[in-house]
Amino acid sequence: MSDLIELLKSRAGRLEQIFGDGEKGYPGVQTYFCLTSPRRPRPRNLNTSSWPKWMKKDDGSYIWMKLHFPKNRKTVTRWDGDADGRRSAQGEKFCIIAYAGGQ
Repeated sequence: MSDLIELLKSRAGRLEQIFGDGEKGYPGVQTYFCLTSPRRPRPRNLNTSSWPKWMKKDDGSYIWMKLHFPKNRKTVTRWDGDADGRRSAQGEKFCIIAYAGGQ
């Protein structure tokens, strides 16, 4: 989870350089930031105090929306090229399969 915290800290700094602190920035541009995922992230020690105001709620917490995936979701995987269609990390071909991962 510390990787996520470092990523968000870096991203906040970079976005602030581009869009400013919300008081300045680009005329006519309203900037928004939102985390989205199937489950709410629960990072410990996530300090948003250095984030620009537009990246968080009034209480200082991050903004999050649930990401919904379709039930019949598909994914791309490497394939060994055999007729039986076995997945292979070294495969040089790709195929589309039903997504078996959790949400």
